[in-house]
Parts: sequence; C-alpha cells; structure tokens
Amino acid sequence: MKIAVITGAGQGIGLAIAQRVNRDGYHVVALDRVAETAERTAELVGGTACVADVSRDESLGQCAAMLRDTFGSVDVLVNNAGYWRQETFEEGTEDGARDIFDVNVLGAWRVVRHLLPLFNPGGAIVNVTSIAVSCPPFDLGLYPATKAALLGLTRQLAVQLGPRGIRVNAVAPGLIRTAGSQKAYEDGGRDRLLATLPIPRAGEPEDIADVVSFLVGHDSRYITGEEIRVDGGFLLVGATDRGA
Repeated sequence: MKIAVITGAGQGIGLAIAQRVNRDGYHVVALDRVAETAERTAELVGGTACVADVSRDESLGQCAAMLRDTFGSVDVLVNNAGYWRQETFEEGTEDGARDIFDVNVLGAWRVVRHLLPLFNPGGAIVNVTSIAVSCPPFDLGLYPATKAALLGLTRQLAVQLGPRGIRVNAVAPGLIRTAGSQKAYEDGGRDRLLATLPIPRAGEPEDIADVVSFLVGHDSRYITGEEIRVDGGFLLVGATDRGA
C-alpha cells in the first residue's frame, strides 16, 4: 500500500488532490489543522485523518509518529497548506509577516523534516506555490515572497534528495475557483479578469490535482526541481494588479 500525505487537505485544492491521488491508488493521509475537515476528507477517500498544524512542530511530530507506527513509510507528500491575507505592503505588520512565513515556508520545511525519515526511495514531494511569484498582485502583502521562498526550497530539496531517489517539484496555481478566491473578487472583478485569459474561465481545484497526479506518478520519473504553472495562460496576458 502506497501512502500519500496531503497537507491542507480539508477543502479546496487540498481536497481535490486527496481525491485524485486516492483514485490513483494511494492511501491518503489527510493532514489538516481542523479536525472536522481532516476527518471529512479522510472519510470521503477512505483514508486516514491526521489533525496537525504545520506551524506547530509538536503536532507534526505526533503525526509523523502515527504514520510510522501505522504504515511504516511514506511515498508521497503534497505541501498544500498555506494562507494569504488581503493587504498592501504598507498595511502589513511584522507579526503578520512572521505568521505567513511560518505557515507557507517553514510549515512545508517542518513537514518534510518530520516525514523524510519515513520516505521510500522513488517517492515524490510536490509543493503548491503560486503564479503570484511571477505576477505579484497589489494587495496580497508578503504572500508572493513566501511562495518564492517555497519554490527555492523546492529546488534545494530536489538537489539534496535526488540521490535518495526522491523527486521534488512544484505546481503554481493561477486563479482557481475556491471559497477564498471567490470572496476576493466579490465586486465582479473576477469575471472581467477571466474574460481576458487565453482559456477564459477560472481553474478548478481538479485542474491542480491532475498536475499533482502527474508529478507524483511514473510518467514524471525524470522531472525534478521544476515548477508547472496551471493558470489558463494568465501570465501570457497578466498585469501586475492580477493575483492568484
């Protein structure tokens, strides 16, 4: 039985990834800081819930111990947990900066540290970044910086873990239809934005999940350290006031 750990698996992109890799034959461990959503995802895919906060080292240690005792090893990790806050650079605070880096960058780092001893050779890690690195929006504060750091971590890990037979890649979503993105465009700006794209629609969480499936599967066996953009052509026509 192959084991796939998905962080932030309770909703949106994380839930779609959990469902897709389950169809690919993995036993899914749904890691989320909210017990209700972790358990709901685990029930949906016939997997296992692990309630843990990626910003809390102790809870991740407990999750890793559960994985070791229950399954013995891990084959796939998808670092999807993350968050953003709608604010300009001037509106940001030092505490807020620490919080977002703690989840989006150090959170992924912590999860890898805890699970690496359990990884089987031939395993794969996928980090969820963002096209905001290449096309920073006006009002997402340090979010693009955190995703740039996560991309750097992706490539560092690809170099360091390659000799152990572990591939590390990233997927960069564009404007994806989730509860969070819908709220950010309540003024109708989203529809105007989508009309300008080469593929004039919002992406669905499943669009990201399908790429993750490719990156953890056999067909991508000679790919590591790469980031695949899934944005409907957003960056081909993007402007600096567009975000994802």
